[in-house]
Amino acid sequence: MDFEDFIAGKDDNDRKIDRVLKSIFKENKSVNVFEILRKNLVKINGSKARKNQVVKTNDKISVPSFLLENRIPLSDFKSDSAAEREKYKLETLFKNENLWIINKPSGINVQPSEKSSQSISNIVLLQWKNSPESRNSLSFTPAPLHRLDKLTSGVLSISQSLDGARWFSQEMKNHNISKKYLGVIQGILKEKVHWTDKISKNNYTENFYTVHKSTILDKNENSMSSSTYATPLFYGKWKGISFTLAEFNIETGRKHQIRLHSSANGFPFLGDTAYGGIKGPFFLHAASLVFPENNLGVPEKVNAPLPEAFYDFLKINLLNWNGEIII
Repeated sequence: MDFEDFIAGKDDNDRKIDRVLKSIFKENKSVNVFEILRKNLVKINGSKARKNQVVKTNDKISVPSFLLENRIPLSDFKSDSAAEREKYKLETLFKNENLWIINKPSGINVQPSEKSSQSISNIVLLQWKNSPESRNSLSFTPAPLHRLDKLTSGVLSISQSLDGARWFSQEMKNHNISKKYLGVIQGILKEKVHWTDKISKNNYTENFYTVHKSTILDKNENSMSSSTYATPLFYGKWKGISFTLAEFNIETGRKHQIRLHSSANGFPFLGDTAYGGIKGPFFLHAASLVFPENNLGVPEKVNAPLPEAFYDFLKINLLNWNGEIII
């Protein structure tokens, strides 16, 4: 029987063999790792692997080659032109051995969808598989650690190690990482407001341009508490429509939360026809992430510059603006 060998990296140390095998076979869902362990088809350093055996750094894990023949290839990130490739080039804001923070461009999903494999997740995975860092782990692969909508740009954190993923997830759970967004909403928001309308899952829509008629002021048992602060920064007009450039701070991370809260309180996003906005350009930008101390070498604050299209829109349409935004 022919075998293919995998060398355990530092991120695999002290992980059980079944966890490591699940990562090796994640592209072949038909393989039952417990079954192949029971049948003694897996070797560690030349000896039959035990069911609960713990893997150590530099262990050689051997699996039958035939089990790898049906692997589903990773969907490639395809671009039709040099302009498309440049459009989705990932701008690094910060990177170390634990976290990679990028300035996500608008127009691309964070995770692949049924309609398109073009995603930040796939780009990151393809780059990592071709890098020396991929040798550090069999059971770890880098992945985005939080969500941004397809048309939302800005700060996005990507794991670079298990330690980084665990730390970020725990700090997010404890609400120790704060996010600030900039967005263009219709109407004149006169003062800072705090929106706490509950959000129900049945209010979500995956199609950005589908008109959504439901209300988020939902009091049923399935609704989730949510908290958004909106602060007006500047005012402007676009084709006769008054708008506010606002800063948003969120204490919860519900899907479409900022858009839903804004719409429900009379300030839909310009261009957000899914939630009551008129047809036009849509701008929502994750401007910064603020991290706590003891943060694995990550700066206290990471800012993402505005996309060129967003900046140009403000430059043309804001009233009495000097071109500076302090976040």
